[in-house]
Amino acid sequence: MEITKLAAWYDAHYPLSIPALWDANKPPKQSTPLLHFLKDLAPHIFVFGGAQLDLDCVSFFSRGKVRLLEGKRLSKDYAGFNILLDRIDAILDRTAQPKGKIWLTGNHEDWIEQFVDLHP
Repeated sequence: MEITKLAAWYDAHYPLSIPALWDANKPPKQSTPLLHFLKDLAPHIFVFGGAQLDLDCVSFFSRGKVRLLEGKRLSKDYAGFNILLDRIDAILDRTAQPKGKIWLTGNHEDWIEQFVDLHP
């Protein structure tokens, strides 16, 4: 009987979660608790729950509040989160017979849709 191992990560709110994920001042080989856990578990399936990115730069809470948007860029959030995704993918690609990744969207991801609807 084969056991399928699954790991799930909800509400990461990147980049707010950076301190819990890794120290950007250390070399990439010095990984984090999340990455250590994934290496140890070697899951066949990984679930990205909703609100993986905080996306406060397009949040409806920030509408009309220009000072809250200072220095925040959607492209910067995506680029930074891609680095984390690459690290997770590298671990998952080494697991025995990976079955896949599941990406669930949540309210923070919906903010992108709302932003596009407001700014066609």
